[in-house]
Amino acid sequence: MIRLVNINKRYGDLSAVDNISLEIPSHTIFGIIGKSGAGKSTLVRLVSLLERVDSGEIYYGNTRVDTLSGKALRDQHKKIGMIFQSFNLFASRTAAGNIAYPLEISGMPRQKIAGKVEEMLALVGLEGRGGARISTLSGGQKQRVAIARALAVSPDILFCDEATSALDPQTTRSILELLKQLQKDMNLSVVMITHQMEVVRDCCQHVAVIDNGAVAEMGTVHELFSAPKTAVTKDFLMHINPLNPEDMQLIRSSQNGGTYTLRFTGEPTSEPVLSRISHDYGIEFNIRAGGTQKVGATVVGVLFVDIRGSSEDMQRAFAYLNQHGIKVEETQL
Repeated sequence: MIRLVNINKRYGDLSAVDNISLEIPSHTIFGIIGKSGAGKSTLVRLVSLLERVDSGEIYYGNTRVDTLSGKALRDQHKKIGMIFQSFNLFASRTAAGNIAYPLEISGMPRQKIAGKVEEMLALVGLEGRGGARISTLSGGQKQRVAIARALAVSPDILFCDEATSALDPQTTRSILELLKQLQKDMNLSVVMITHQMEVVRDCCQHVAVIDNGAVAEMGTVHELFSAPKTAVTKDFLMHINPLNPEDMQLIRSSQNGGTYTLRFTGEPTSEPVLSRISHDYGIEFNIRAGGTQKVGATVVGVLFVDIRGSSEDMQRAFAYLNQHGIKVEETQL
Protein backbone atom coordinates (compact mmCIF):
# COMPACT_ATOMS: atom_id res chain seq x y z
CA MET A 1 0.00 0.00 0.00
CA ILE A 2 1.09 3.56 -0.77
CA ARG A 3 0.03 6.02 1.90
CA LEU A 4 0.15 9.80 1.64
CA VAL A 5 -0.19 11.88 4.78
CA ASN A 6 -0.94 15.60 4.40
CA ILE A 7 1.47 16.16 1.52
CA ASN A 8 1.95 19.65 0.08
CA LYS A 9 3.82 21.14 -2.86
CA ARG A 10 4.01 24.79 -3.87
CA TYR A 11 5.58 26.56 -6.84
CA GLY A 12 5.80 30.19 -5.79
CA ASP A 13 2.25 31.35 -5.07
CA LEU A 14 0.70 28.25 -6.67
CA SER A 15 -0.41 25.44 -4.39
CA ALA A 16 -0.07 22.50 -6.80
CA VAL A 17 -0.77 19.84 -4.16
CA ASP A 18 -2.77 20.96 -1.15
CA ASN A 19 -2.68 18.79 1.97
CA ILE A 20 -3.53 15.50 0.25
CA SER A 21 -3.97 12.34 2.30
CA LEU A 22 -4.62 9.18 0.33
CA GLU A 23 -4.26 5.40 0.54
CA ILE A 24 -3.54 3.45 -2.65
CA PRO A 25 -4.18 -0.30 -2.20
CA SER A 26 -1.50 -2.76 -3.24
CA HIS A 27 -1.87 -5.04 -6.28
CA THR A 28 -4.67 -3.03 -7.90
CA ILE A 29 -4.99 -0.39 -10.62
CA PHE A 30 -5.67 2.93 -8.92
CA GLY A 31 -6.79 5.91 -10.99
CA ILE A 32 -6.00 9.55 -10.29
CA ILE A 33 -8.15 11.76 -12.49
CA GLY A 34 -8.29 15.53 -12.83
CA LYS A 35 -8.62 18.25 -15.40
CA SER A 36 -5.62 20.06 -16.84
CA GLY A 37 -3.93 22.04 -14.08
CA ALA A 38 -5.68 20.15 -11.27
CA GLY A 39 -2.37 18.94 -9.82
CA LYS A 40 -2.49 15.26 -10.75
CA SER A 41 0.85 15.18 -12.61
CA THR A 42 2.58 17.00 -9.75
CA LEU A 43 1.04 14.51 -7.36
CA VAL A 44 2.41 11.53 -9.29
CA ARG A 45 5.88 13.09 -9.45
CA LEU A 46 5.81 13.39 -5.66
CA VAL A 47 4.45 9.88 -5.09
CA SER A 48 7.01 8.38 -7.48
CA LEU A 49 9.81 10.28 -5.68
CA LEU A 50 10.82 12.29 -8.75
CA GLU A 51 10.24 15.46 -6.70
CA ARG A 52 10.30 16.15 -2.98
CA VAL A 53 7.28 17.22 -1.00
CA ASP A 54 7.40 20.55 0.83
CA SER A 55 5.71 18.90 3.79
CA GLY A 56 3.89 15.69 4.64
CA GLU A 57 4.84 12.02 4.55
CA ILE A 58 4.88 9.26 1.91
CA TYR A 59 4.97 5.57 2.84
CA TYR A 60 5.47 2.49 0.68
CA GLY A 61 4.07 -0.19 2.96
CA ASN A 62 5.44 0.61 6.40
CA THR A 63 8.55 2.37 5.06
CA ARG A 64 8.68 6.14 4.87
CA VAL A 65 10.23 7.05 1.52
CA ASP A 66 9.93 10.83 1.14
CA THR A 67 13.02 11.33 3.33
CA LEU A 68 15.25 8.94 1.34
CA SER A 69 18.37 10.30 -0.33
CA GLY A 70 21.56 9.10 -1.99
CA LYS A 71 21.90 5.36 -2.55
CA ALA A 72 18.70 4.54 -0.64
CA LEU A 73 16.70 6.78 -2.99
CA ARG A 74 18.40 5.33 -6.07
CA ASP A 75 17.64 1.81 -4.87
CA GLN A 76 13.99 2.74 -4.36
CA HIS A 77 13.80 4.24 -7.86
CA LYS A 78 14.84 0.85 -9.26
CA LYS A 79 11.62 -0.61 -7.84
CA ILE A 80 9.48 1.94 -9.70
CA GLY A 81 8.40 1.84 -13.37
CA MET A 82 7.13 4.89 -15.29
CA ILE A 83 5.37 5.28 -18.63
CA PHE A 84 4.37 8.61 -20.18
CA GLN A 85 2.08 10.14 -22.79
CA SER A 86 5.05 11.06 -25.01
CA PHE A 87 6.63 7.58 -24.67
CA ASN A 88 10.09 9.08 -23.83
CA LEU A 89 11.91 6.54 -26.00
CA PHE A 90 15.41 6.93 -27.41
CA ALA A 91 15.10 7.58 -31.16
CA SER A 92 18.73 6.50 -31.62
CA ARG A 93 17.99 3.01 -30.26
CA THR A 94 15.89 0.16 -31.62
CA ALA A 95 12.91 -1.23 -29.74
CA ALA A 96 15.20 -3.84 -28.18
CA GLY A 97 17.79 -1.20 -27.35
CA ASN A 98 15.23 0.87 -25.49
CA ILE A 99 14.12 -2.11 -23.43
CA ALA A 100 17.73 -3.04 -22.72
CA TYR A 101 18.63 0.41 -21.39
CA PRO A 102 17.38 0.05 -17.77
CA LEU A 103 18.89 -3.43 -17.62
CA GLU A 104 22.27 -2.04 -18.67
CA ILE A 105 22.29 0.69 -16.03
CA SER A 106 21.10 -1.78 -13.37
CA GLY A 107 24.24 -3.83 -13.99
CA MET A 108 22.65 -6.96 -15.46
CA PRO A 109 25.29 -9.14 -17.20
CA ARG A 110 25.28 -8.52 -20.96
CA GLN A 111 24.73 -12.17 -21.80
CA LYS A 112 21.44 -12.14 -19.86
CA ILE A 113 20.09 -8.90 -21.30
CA ALA A 114 19.29 -10.28 -24.76
CA GLY A 115 17.14 -13.06 -23.30
CA LYS A 116 15.33 -10.67 -20.98
CA VAL A 117 14.63 -8.26 -23.85
CA GLU A 118 13.13 -11.04 -25.96
CA GLU A 119 11.00 -12.08 -22.99
CA MET A 120 9.68 -8.51 -22.57
CA LEU A 121 8.99 -8.10 -26.30
CA ALA A 122 6.87 -11.26 -26.19
CA LEU A 123 5.11 -10.06 -23.04
CA VAL A 124 3.83 -6.92 -24.77
CA GLY A 125 3.02 -8.59 -28.09
CA LEU A 126 6.00 -7.35 -30.11
CA GLU A 127 7.74 -10.60 -30.94
CA GLY A 128 10.14 -10.14 -33.83
CA ARG A 129 10.10 -6.33 -33.67
CA GLY A 130 13.20 -5.87 -31.50
CA GLY A 131 15.28 -4.58 -34.39
CA ALA A 132 12.71 -1.97 -35.45
CA ARG A 133 13.70 1.69 -35.30
CA ILE A 134 11.42 3.73 -33.06
CA SER A 135 10.46 6.00 -35.96
CA THR A 136 8.92 3.04 -37.81
CA LEU A 137 6.57 2.04 -34.98
CA SER A 138 2.96 3.13 -34.51
CA GLY A 139 1.87 5.00 -31.40
CA GLY A 140 0.50 1.85 -29.83
CA GLN A 141 3.69 -0.07 -30.58
CA LYS A 142 5.80 2.73 -29.08
CA GLN A 143 3.75 2.59 -25.90
CA ARG A 144 4.18 -1.19 -25.76
CA VAL A 145 7.96 -0.69 -25.98
CA ALA A 146 7.70 1.88 -23.18
CA ILE A 147 5.72 -0.56 -21.05
CA ALA A 148 8.25 -3.33 -21.70
CA ARG A 149 11.11 -0.99 -20.76
CA ALA A 150 9.35 0.08 -17.54
CA LEU A 151 8.70 -3.53 -16.50
CA ALA A 152 12.04 -4.99 -17.56
CA VAL A 153 13.58 -4.51 -14.10
CA SER A 154 10.54 -6.09 -12.37
CA PRO A 155 9.33 -3.04 -10.44
CA ASP A 156 6.86 -3.25 -7.57
CA ILE A 157 4.94 -0.16 -8.72
CA LEU A 158 4.09 1.08 -12.21
CA PHE A 159 3.11 4.74 -12.68
CA CYS A 160 1.28 5.64 -15.90
CA ASP A 161 1.14 9.39 -16.53
CA GLU A 162 -1.47 10.05 -19.27
CA ALA A 163 -0.21 6.89 -20.95
CA THR A 164 -3.11 6.66 -23.43
CA SER A 165 -3.82 10.35 -24.13
CA ALA A 166 -1.91 10.36 -27.44
CA LEU A 167 -3.60 7.21 -28.74
CA ASP A 168 -6.78 6.62 -30.73
CA PRO A 169 -9.71 4.86 -28.97
CA GLN A 170 -9.04 1.41 -30.45
CA THR A 171 -5.36 1.53 -29.53
CA THR A 172 -6.23 2.89 -26.09
CA ARG A 173 -8.46 -0.12 -25.50
CA SER A 174 -5.67 -2.53 -26.48
CA ILE A 175 -3.16 -0.79 -24.17
CA LEU A 176 -5.62 -0.82 -21.27
CA GLU A 177 -6.28 -4.53 -21.80
CA LEU A 178 -2.52 -5.14 -21.85
CA LEU A 179 -2.01 -3.18 -18.62
CA LYS A 180 -4.82 -5.07 -16.89
CA GLN A 181 -3.35 -8.40 -17.93
CA LEU A 182 0.19 -7.41 -16.89
CA GLN A 183 -1.05 -6.15 -13.52
CA LYS A 184 -2.73 -9.47 -12.90
CA ASP A 185 0.13 -11.64 -14.16
CA MET A 186 2.89 -9.69 -12.39
CA ASN A 187 0.85 -8.80 -9.27
CA LEU A 188 1.74 -5.13 -9.80
CA SER A 189 0.52 -2.02 -8.07
CA VAL A 190 -0.44 0.37 -10.91
CA VAL A 191 -1.16 4.07 -10.45
CA MET A 192 -2.82 5.55 -13.53
CA ILE A 193 -2.94 9.34 -13.96
CA THR A 194 -5.45 10.52 -16.55
CA HIS A 195 -8.01 13.14 -17.53
CA GLN A 196 -10.13 10.50 -19.31
CA MET A 197 -12.96 9.08 -17.19
CA GLU A 198 -13.44 6.31 -19.76
CA VAL A 199 -9.90 5.10 -18.96
CA VAL A 200 -10.79 4.99 -15.25
CA ARG A 201 -14.02 3.14 -16.03
CA ASP A 202 -12.40 0.51 -18.23
CA CYS A 203 -9.17 -0.11 -16.32
CA CYS A 204 -9.21 0.93 -12.65
CA GLN A 205 -10.66 -0.55 -9.48
CA HIS A 206 -10.33 2.56 -7.30
CA VAL A 207 -10.09 6.25 -8.16
CA ALA A 208 -9.34 9.63 -6.61
CA VAL A 209 -10.67 12.78 -8.27
CA ILE A 210 -8.25 15.72 -7.96
CA ASP A 211 -9.45 19.32 -8.20
CA ASN A 212 -7.43 22.46 -7.44
CA GLY A 213 -4.63 20.43 -5.89
CA ALA A 214 -6.88 18.57 -3.43
CA VAL A 215 -8.85 15.32 -3.35
CA ALA A 216 -12.43 16.14 -4.29
CA GLU A 217 -13.72 12.58 -4.05
CA MET A 218 -12.44 9.01 -3.90
CA GLY A 219 -13.80 5.49 -3.77
CA THR A 220 -14.31 2.47 -5.95
CA VAL A 221 -14.94 3.13 -9.63
CA HIS A 222 -18.41 1.64 -9.28
CA GLU A 223 -19.23 4.01 -6.42
CA LEU A 224 -18.18 7.09 -8.39
CA PHE A 225 -20.12 6.09 -11.50
CA SER A 226 -23.30 5.09 -9.67
CA ALA A 227 -23.32 7.83 -7.00
CA PRO A 228 -20.96 10.76 -7.73
CA LYS A 229 -20.90 13.31 -4.93
CA THR A 230 -19.04 16.33 -6.28
CA ALA A 231 -19.64 18.70 -9.17
CA VAL A 232 -16.26 17.94 -10.75
CA THR A 233 -16.97 14.18 -10.83
CA LYS A 234 -20.44 14.72 -12.29
CA ASP A 235 -18.92 16.94 -14.97
CA PHE A 236 -16.46 14.19 -15.90
CA LEU A 237 -19.33 11.72 -16.20
CA MET A 238 -21.31 14.12 -18.39
CA HIS A 239 -18.49 14.29 -20.94
CA ILE A 240 -17.32 10.69 -21.00
CA ASN A 241 -16.48 9.23 -24.41
CA PRO A 242 -16.88 5.51 -25.15
CA LEU A 243 -13.74 3.61 -26.10
CA ASN A 244 -16.03 0.83 -27.28
CA PRO A 245 -19.44 2.01 -28.56
CA GLU A 246 -20.98 -1.29 -27.46
CA ASP A 247 -20.12 -0.51 -23.84
CA MET A 248 -21.99 2.81 -23.77
CA GLN A 249 -25.37 3.48 -25.31
CA LEU A 250 -26.53 7.10 -24.97
CA ILE A 251 -29.58 8.52 -26.65
CA ARG A 252 -30.08 12.29 -26.53
CA SER A 253 -33.29 14.05 -27.55
CA SER A 254 -32.11 17.47 -26.36
CA GLN A 255 -28.82 19.20 -25.70
CA ASN A 256 -30.36 20.70 -22.56
CA GLY A 257 -30.03 18.68 -19.37
CA GLY A 258 -33.15 17.82 -17.42
CA THR A 259 -34.17 19.26 -14.08
CA TYR A 260 -33.35 15.90 -12.45
CA THR A 261 -30.71 13.22 -12.93
CA LEU A 262 -31.57 9.61 -12.18
CA ARG A 263 -28.72 7.16 -11.60
CA PHE A 264 -29.25 3.42 -11.35
CA THR A 265 -27.20 0.27 -11.44
CA GLY A 266 -27.68 -3.44 -11.94
CA GLU A 267 -31.22 -4.83 -12.11
CA PRO A 268 -33.13 -1.49 -12.33
CA THR A 269 -31.46 -0.81 -15.71
CA SER A 270 -33.82 -3.35 -17.31
CA GLU A 271 -36.97 -2.54 -15.29
CA PRO A 272 -39.83 -0.20 -16.45
CA VAL A 273 -39.63 1.84 -13.26
CA LEU A 274 -40.61 5.19 -14.78
CA SER A 275 -43.67 3.68 -16.42
CA ARG A 276 -44.76 2.28 -13.06
CA ILE A 277 -44.48 5.51 -11.09
CA SER A 278 -46.06 7.51 -13.91
CA HIS A 279 -49.05 5.17 -13.71
CA ASP A 280 -49.17 4.89 -9.89
CA TYR A 281 -48.43 8.51 -8.92
CA GLY A 282 -49.58 10.55 -11.93
CA ILE A 283 -46.06 11.84 -12.62
CA GLU A 284 -45.11 13.17 -16.06
CA PHE A 285 -41.62 12.63 -17.46
CA ASN A 286 -39.77 14.32 -20.29
CA ILE A 287 -36.58 12.37 -20.97
CA ARG A 288 -33.85 14.67 -22.29
CA ALA A 289 -31.11 12.06 -22.54
CA GLY A 290 -30.23 8.69 -21.13
CA GLY A 291 -28.23 5.56 -21.55
CA THR A 292 -26.25 2.77 -19.99
CA GLN A 293 -22.60 1.82 -19.82
CA LYS A 294 -20.56 -1.04 -18.45
CA VAL A 295 -18.46 -0.36 -15.35
CA GLY A 296 -16.52 -3.56 -14.85
CA ALA A 297 -19.11 -6.33 -14.98
CA THR A 298 -21.97 -4.06 -13.90
CA VAL A 299 -24.32 -1.99 -16.05
CA VAL A 300 -24.79 1.58 -14.82
CA GLY A 301 -27.55 3.80 -16.19
CA VAL A 302 -28.34 7.50 -16.16
CA LEU A 303 -31.36 9.54 -17.25
CA PHE A 304 -31.62 13.31 -17.56
CA VAL A 305 -35.30 14.15 -17.15
CA ASP A 306 -37.87 16.84 -16.46
CA ILE A 307 -40.42 15.69 -13.89
CA ARG A 308 -43.84 17.28 -13.38
CA GLY A 309 -46.48 16.60 -10.78
CA SER A 310 -47.77 17.82 -7.44
CA SER A 311 -45.19 18.24 -4.69
CA GLU A 312 -46.77 15.42 -2.70
CA ASP A 313 -46.85 13.00 -5.67
CA MET A 314 -43.26 13.85 -6.60
CA GLN A 315 -42.02 13.18 -3.08
CA ARG A 316 -43.83 9.82 -3.05
CA ALA A 317 -42.36 8.99 -6.45
CA PHE A 318 -38.83 9.95 -5.32
CA ALA A 319 -39.19 7.77 -2.24
CA TYR A 320 -40.24 4.85 -4.46
CA LEU A 321 -37.25 5.39 -6.76
CA ASN A 322 -34.80 5.52 -3.84
CA GLN A 323 -36.28 2.34 -2.35
CA HIS A 324 -35.66 0.59 -5.66
CA GLY A 325 -32.01 1.64 -5.94
CA ILE A 326 -32.46 4.68 -8.21
CA LYS A 327 -30.77 7.82 -6.93
CA VAL A 328 -32.48 11.13 -7.69
CA GLU A 329 -30.43 14.34 -7.98
CA GLU A 330 -31.81 17.78 -8.64
CA THR A 331 -29.80 19.30 -11.46
CA GLN A 332 -27.80 22.38 -10.52
CA LEU A 333 -28.63 24.87 -13.27
